[in-house]
Amino acid sequence: VCHGLARGILGPMLPQDAAQRERILEAHLQNLESFLRGTPTVMQIQVNAVLGLLGNAPTRYMLTNLGDSWRDASDAQIERALDTMRVNPLPTNRLTYQVVRGLTCMCFFSNSANWPLTGYPGPIDL
Repeated sequence: VCHGLARGILGPMLPQDAAQRERILEAHLQNLESFLRGTPTVMQIQVNAVLGLLGNAPTRYMLTNLGDSWRDASDAQIERALDTMRVNPLPTNRLTYQVVRGLTCMCFFSNSANWPLTGYPGPIDL
């Protein structure tokens, strides 16, 4: 689930080269896992519930209209699925989007190895 979410949320910043892109995604997933292990148990339970909903085919379809698994879906399908959650009239669907986007971005941008991909040169010396 997190691999597909990262592809959709971080897509424009990821390299075009498939091998390099996959390496960065795998490093991101490891960073995300480490981050989540350091959060309070109640947050881990809540994130696990959200990811469970997005990983389960029937609830994934209800939340995103995505019929394929996140791994099997094309980038365009993932983009549409994220947009479905982002602009959904139901607050719970929008909140789900905000949670997964926030976690994905927080973990990706907190890793200084990813900064060159985004064009951010790093903090300036004062």
